[in-house]
Amino acid sequence: MSDTATVTAIYQGDAELREQIRTRLDGDKRLSQSALAREVGISAPTLNQWLSGKYPGDNENIDTKIKLWIEADKARRAAGGLMPSAPAFQPLPTSARVLAALAYAQMAGDIAAIYGGAGLGKTSACEQYQASNPNVWLITMTESCGGLVSALQEISDALGLGEQGGAREMSKRIRKRVPVICDLKPSGQ
Repeated sequence: MSDTATVTAIYQGDAELREQIRTRLDGDKRLSQSALAREVGISAPTLNQWLSGKYPGDNENIDTKIKLWIEADKARRAAGGLMPSAPAFQPLPTSARVLAALAYAQMAGDIAAIYGGAGLGKTSACEQYQASNPNVWLITMTESCGGLVSALQEISDALGLGEQGGAREMSKRIRKRVPVICDLKPSGQ
């Protein structure tokens, strides 16, 4: 009978793979250890221990997950250059109505208010009209523009007039820049 002990080396992971990941983390400032861990599907402390060669768990499993992430990342980067560009303006029934309203407003020296649900092509049609016609300014009003001064500030900004001064000063600068007839009076006057 012999008194021999069997010493089994514990696998500590692929050292070259760890170095590759360290280099990647150092070179890509947008990629943090916690973000990488999330993408790989492991916890941040597990990744940290694995990177330092001190992970006591299943290092082969971590190596496999890291290798899968590297392959997926390569595929994402390669596909990034293959992504199609957004299509050009597409004339649709809604955009035809928007373009007609804008053409009338410009011809008649009037205002066109374009409204409707999201994704109908209102903004695209307005941008197309602006790109195809002279003296057209596109201003998108949100809830924050509910007051007179904030609406005039948006208009002044779009016209490149600056936003300084009160409502009266901005209104004067706008009327000088845009030859339209403005006759808006509060009710009762």
